[in-house]
Amino acid sequence: MVSQRASVVIGVLGAFIYISSYALLQLSVIDSGLIYTLSNGLAAIMCLFSLASAFNLGSAIIQIAWVGFSAAGLWRQGELSVAIAFIVFSLIALAVIFFTATNHCRASSD
Repeated sequence: MVSQRASVVIGVLGAFIYISSYALLQLSVIDSGLIYTLSNGLAAIMCLFSLASAFNLGSAIIQIAWVGFSAAGLWRQGELSVAIAFIVFSLIALAVIFFTATNHCRASSD
């Protein structure tokens, strides 16, 4: 369903967003408000999506937790619709992982 190359590119972009937002926070370019919360949630969704080509349970748990924390932070900041969107996109990423894994298992058994 998702090519391995696309999955890797999405994951690398997610990692870049994680690193960039944390660096900007530490350098006092941004605060821990909306931009930081959005970037962390987006990075988590991208890294979660990238697990479709190479699933890792530990990484999946971390990304799901990060999306949950980001959604809670957005909710707290009054961004209910964005928090719901994060949860929906995470569920889509999980569905992609599930269907990719299912197709991979079928192909392996043939």
